[in-house]
Amino acid sequence: MKTITTIGIDLAKNSFTVYGVNAKGKPVLNRTLTRVGIIRFFANLPACLVGMEACASSEYWARTIESMGHEVRRIHPCYVIQSCNQSGFNIVISESGGYYAPIYTHP
Repeated sequence: MKTITTIGIDLAKNSFTVYGVNAKGKPVLNRTLTRVGIIRFFANLPACLVGMEACASSEYWARTIESMGHEVRRIHPCYVIQSCNQSGFNIVISESGGYYAPIYTHP
């Protein structure tokens, strides 16, 4: 697999779209994974930056992915733009200006 530095995840109920870019910003990954597949995927991936929309399930996924050594940023929904193209829906994370939602940990 090519070196992935940043990953964006579109969270859903049963399937997740994962989009990865390299250090130059070129796309190197575009997959749809299941719940089990997402855990296996991140367990086998070198540490990288992961961005996701702050929603109800993002708290769980952020903690799970962070426990595997990745840096996770939950982005406020008003800074996440959905765009539709020929291959379906893609999530485009706009410049958030540092408006990241905190990831809460349980004591």
